[in-house]
Amino acid sequence: MYNPTNFNFLKENDIYVFAGPNWEEDKAKIMASGNQDLIDSMNTMEHLPNNPVQAVEAYAQSSLSNRF
Repeated sequence: MYNPTNFNFLKENDIYVFAGPNWEEDKAKIMASGNQDLIDSMNTMEHLPNNPVQAVEAYAQSSLSNRF
């Protein structure tokens, strides 16, 4: 799931929470301007309600480095 381009896009577009209170607006931004990899991740994101993007990014980075 970790792709730096995806998380940079989210930060640049002020999307800080997955499936948060502004999700419909945030989702529209992603669908209109996000890369295909990010769009393909939408199902996963919608199942992470109110999870901070930064926390998910840290978890994804840690899983890649086998720190668990």
